Amino acid sequence: MVRSTKTRTVLRNPGSKPGRRQRRSSEIRERLFRAALDLFASKGFLEATVEDITEAADVGKGTFFNYFPSKDHILIAFGEMQLAKLEASIEEARRNNVPMPDFLRSLAPA
Repeated sequence: MVRSTKTRTVLRNPGSKPGRRQRRSSEIRERLFRAALDLFASKGFLEATVEDITEAADVGKGTFFNYFPSKDHILIAFGEMQLAKLEASIEEARRNNVPMPDFLRSLAPA
């Protein structure tokens, strides 16, 4: 697969492992994401600042905005992840012919 950017052309093998830069970028995004969720849980969404998040993730404040336009977008990403998990669980229940009322009851805490 060939992908052109303004400055260079990048050749990628669709089955290849991600490169060091991509792995590092993923690691930083994950650290920011986890730090933000931890801070939202402990301080509350409104009280947690981008500076708090970057400090907890051990990255510069400007780095945050390379990964997320705002702290709101971290919540959006979290919501999308949770919805994807729910959709996968529903699909599995359907494949296994689990009655939907039983499946829904299984989601409620005991």
